Amino acid sequence: MKPLTTIVALLALASATACEGPGTGSTKTTSEDTMQPITLTVTEAARITAGYVSLVSGQEVDPSPDRVEKVGCLTNKESLMSDGPPWKVRRQWWVDNPGQELINGAMGRLDSLATQGFERQPWTRPDPEPPNTKTYHDARGYVVGARAYTTAGGRDLFEVTVMSPCANEG
Repeated sequence: MKPLTTIVALLALASATACEGPGTGSTKTTSEDTMQPITLTVTEAARITAGYVSLVSGQEVDPSPDRVEKVGCLTNKESLMSDGPPWKVRRQWWVDNPGQELINGAMGRLDSLATQGFERQPWTRPDPEPPNTKTYHDARGYVVGARAYTTAGGRDLFEVTVMSPCANEG
C-alpha cells in the first residue's frame, strides 16, 4: 500500500507543481491554457472524469463531485502545496489481481479515446516504457491513463486515473 500512496502523492505533486508561477501567496499558473477564463465547474468536471473512468474501466462510476479528489491549480508560495480554487478534478479506479482479459479490454477502450480527439502521451523517461501503461490527453486538458503493475509487496493492481483541466467551484 505504501508504494501506491507514494505514487498517488507524486502524481498530485507533479500536477500541482506544473501550475506554479511567480508572485506571492497563492500564485496563478502562467501557461496560456489557464490564463483563459475558466468556465468549467467542479461538478461538470466530476461528471466528465467519472465518464472517462467508466468508459475505460468498463464499470459504472458515481459522477458525484463528493467522490473526487480536488488538486489545486495554484501553488501556495509559503507551503509549496497545491491550493485552490480553481481545482483540477482527479478520479481514480483500481482493482486487485486483475485478469488479463480485464486489462486488455480496458487498454482497448483507452485506445478508443483517439477517436474522440485524445492523443497518446509519449513515454519520455529514460527507462523502457512498462507494458500495459498508457496515457492520453486532449486539447481541453483532460488526461486519462491506465496501468497494470505489481507493487513492491507483490500485489498486482490495475488502475485508471483521470484528471480534468482547472475548474471553478460549482
